[in-house]
Amino acid sequence: MTMNNRFNPKKPISIYGFGGFGKQIASELKKNGIPVKYFIDQKAKKGMFVDGIECINTHEITSDVEQVVIGIFNRDLSPKKIEKILVEKKIKTIIGFGELSNYFPEFRISSFWYDSALDVKDFGSKSEKIIKLLFDQRSRVIFQDLLKYRGSGMISDHLDGMGLDSQYFSPEIENWIKPSTKTCFVDCGAYIGDSLALALYHKFEIETAYCFEPDLKNFLKLNEFIKKFKGIQAHLIPCGTYSQTKRLSFNESGTEGSCLSENSQNLIQVISLDDYFYNIKFNFLKIDVEGMDLDTLRGAMQTILLNRPYIAVSIYHRPGDLWDIPIFLYEKLEKYQFHLRQHGHNGMDTIFYCIPID
Repeated sequence: MTMNNRFNPKKPISIYGFGGFGKQIASELKKNGIPVKYFIDQKAKKGMFVDGIECINTHEITSDVEQVVIGIFNRDLSPKKIEKILVEKKIKTIIGFGELSNYFPEFRISSFWYDSALDVKDFGSKSEKIIKLLFDQRSRVIFQDLLKYRGSGMISDHLDGMGLDSQYFSPEIENWIKPSTKTCFVDCGAYIGDSLALALYHKFEIETAYCFEPDLKNFLKLNEFIKKFKGIQAHLIPCGTYSQTKRLSFNESGTEGSCLSENSQNLIQVISLDDYFYNIKFNFLKIDVEGMDLDTLRGAMQTILLNRPYIAVSIYHRPGDLWDIPIFLYEKLEKYQFHLRQHGHNGMDTIFYCIPID
């Protein structure tokens, strides 16, 4: 593993990004006895402090900022772009958040697929299996690049996303469902209708849509959105999807990040797709349900085996999803091709595509 030899773990560090992820990094550094000098953020205003740390804008960077760790972890902004901004500001040492555990053995932070305690080498046999099951060379390269970035945490190893406008509906994947196909679309994690809007943008012929969205605020917006499209027979279901039909605790945020949470007092109804789709046919299944993706698949296998739909499923919400979901589907499905694409930055919006082959 190559590390930045100029980084000095005993010197103060500044963090680019004062969002939730940046604040987690600051908290962990503090536990390790490392002072955080500044939060650097384009949204910072004069005199602003976050968690007791002074915030500065990029144009306020001076020579006293020597070391910066990039604390941005979202799908919209590549760390390579941030690094370029900081290099232009003459910052001497810039590292990715994934490198911190190399210097601080007790550093512990996790979010989505990232877990500072995780070692990708522990998944060696699973990784080899996935490389073999992936159908096309591009998928294999993407998978290996994702492993490289997870293993090193280095900005230079980051794989930039190919763009969100092709997510779920990638026209460049060989044999993927064609827009001209009359489609019954099952949308697990429908949010406010963004996936359906993307399908229409790509001119998919959606005849029927079953949209599952458990967050009430999102569901009401979804309802208003669907009213704009008179030609679609839409079924809006205010439930989450899961391996069983039951009630679970849910963090209802009114955003696309709403998710199940053991700490919430709010209960929602979740449903197994096998329980719902009795004698109902569909040919396109999309699953993006904030960490319940594998559970949703487990509760849908009878229906999937019966209908043999095209499947687009997220594999980035949990650290093990990158391995567990592809292997689960490979072992359950016969006569399918499997592809992998990463649509967002920072390993986000990584989608596993499953194509039925007659």
